Amino acid sequence: ELQTASTPSTIYSAWADESFYLAFQLGGVSPAEIKSARNFVDYQFRRAWGEDLAQVLVQPVYNDSTIGPVLHVVLKPTGGHWIERKSDARRNVDPWQPLEGAGIHYACTMDGDWRGELRIPWKAIADPEKGRPRLLRFNFAQHKHASGESATWAGPVDFGRDDAFMGLIYLRENDEPGMARQ
Repeated sequence: ELQTASTPSTIYSAWADESFYLAFQLGGVSPAEIKSARNFVDYQFRRAWGEDLAQVLVQPVYNDSTIGPVLHVVLKPTGGHWIERKSDARRNVDPWQPLEGAGIHYACTMDGDWRGELRIPWKAIADPEKGRPRLLRFNFAQHKHASGESATWAGPVDFGRDDAFMGLIYLRENDEPGMARQ
């Protein structure tokens, strides 16, 4: 039986010419429970452990139906974040490689809920030669350290970096009402 998360969450997305944006509000995280912080993620049995965090998976799908690499961003209520990209598993023992200098901006507050905003430049997501994608394979997961509960936007996955099951975001062009097409 599929169960819903025990606390509410809200996720918003938007995009502009230079960046993809996410904003979220997550319940179930108490600032009093945050005793320490680190700039990496501890994985045991493919799952993140030892702290509250949110994970974002983004993969571009281009107009010609080709796909790009999966971008994985880990967000922490302390303001820290970790960025990695999935490479070809045949070439690397660990397909997840850190992505340095991605230009991703993240800010958050803890005022009863964990609220955050994330700006991901398209250059971190998409191949510049192919341009901005039409679709994004996407998932957002929250892990709560106190209870061990994990919940995702796209549905049941085995772990936060599980890119086998993701939802889709359609990036449509914004036509202004009343503007004549030429």
